[in-house]
Amino acid sequence: MSTLLPPSLKGGHDFYKACVGRFLVMTSYTMIFQYLVYILEDHLGLSVLAAARAMNTLSLFTLVVSMIGLFISGPLSDRLRARKIPVAFGGLLMIAGAISMLLFKSVNGVIGYVVLAGLGYGIYLAVDMALNIDVIPDEAKEKKTTGKYVGFGNLTNTAGQMLAPAATSIIVTATGSYNLVFTGSIMVTLVGIAFILWIKHVK
Repeated sequence: MSTLLPPSLKGGHDFYKACVGRFLVMTSYTMIFQYLVYILEDHLGLSVLAAARAMNTLSLFTLVVSMIGLFISGPLSDRLRARKIPVAFGGLLMIAGAISMLLFKSVNGVIGYVVLAGLGYGIYLAVDMALNIDVIPDEAKEKKTTGKYVGFGNLTNTAGQMLAPAATSIIVTATGSYNLVFTGSIMVTLVGIAFILWIKHVK
């Protein structure tokens, strides 16, 4: 029965800080990214056809820059023997992308978002997984219960992706605008980065 319980908090403070950081960063990224087509239509006023065409280009940009971030950040993190700084830097790029959406109410602003946030997401994704492995307590590794920790970490990731669309929908319905979504995404990312930097036993 104990295998079904969440990982113990005793000796797992860094693990839970990483999980909270992951949950918040994934929530903030998904708040905007999953609504891009609606942002193009409702926020920028593009037609359905124009928004669909724009999404084709934006999706390609996102794929390319995310892959660049993935391929560069993982090996660099290993070489520097650092996890927190690359993850935090990826989060800061996501923030820069959201700021682009706030400053430029145009397709160019959205392009700025997908390039900056997409690159940040790739950097974040590659190193965050390594970070979440590194913060698993030694006791769990000795008892060969690391699977529980990995599963719980993935659960926080999924929870963020599921909560984010609901949060965006509530904000837009209440305010009639996406500006608070962009601002909220920035604030949530900052808090997530703070939790990641708060980790003590991983560089």
